[in-house]
Amino acid sequence: IPNGVRAFAMAEVGATSGAAPRVKRRSDQVLWVGERVDYKNFWGALEAFAKSRTGAEAEWLCFGGGELRPEERARIARLGLEGRVRQESGSDAALARVYAESTVLFYPSLHEGFGLPILEAMSAGCPVITSGHGAMLEVAGEAARFVDPHDAGALSDTLDSVIFDAGEQQRLRDAGRARACRFSWRATAERHAELY
Repeated sequence: IPNGVRAFAMAEVGATSGAAPRVKRRSDQVLWVGERVDYKNFWGALEAFAKSRTGAEAEWLCFGGGELRPEERARIARLGLEGRVRQESGSDAALARVYAESTVLFYPSLHEGFGLPILEAMSAGCPVITSGHGAMLEVAGEAARFVDPHDAGALSDTLDSVIFDAGEQQRLRDAGRARACRFSWRATAERHAELY
């Protein structure tokens, strides 16, 4: 039985149900949501960003996961990204706006129990790049771009192919919103009740 996602991202940025959020998208902002731990492949993703065409132009936002630690800042500097990686935290409303403003959610985890940020991003109309296996594949269906999280070159190439293709971004936004509508907390509760 899958998790659900409420349409918080749509409602809290002031959009009407089923419509695109009425917020101005930032210019080339790559979004990371959650902890920066090994199984989530944060450093693999960030290193791929640093080597990509995108990394020369875009900003990287970490939402949640706590402030960047000194050792993380040092490693970011070694990647040549000092001043281009920032961290924010906040409420669901703040997260909703970040999803709606971002160019892409980059989420190439090695494994996940579910991967709720994928659905949250999709509900807000944020394109998603994620790993093509396990829970991520099951959650995203055909509404995301999939990549091998162990392949640094593929990570960079896939990121560039979304960032520099407005048509692909729009395709992913549309497909993502439609996919997210299939995952409601009501349906999750009903399926649990049926099981019990």
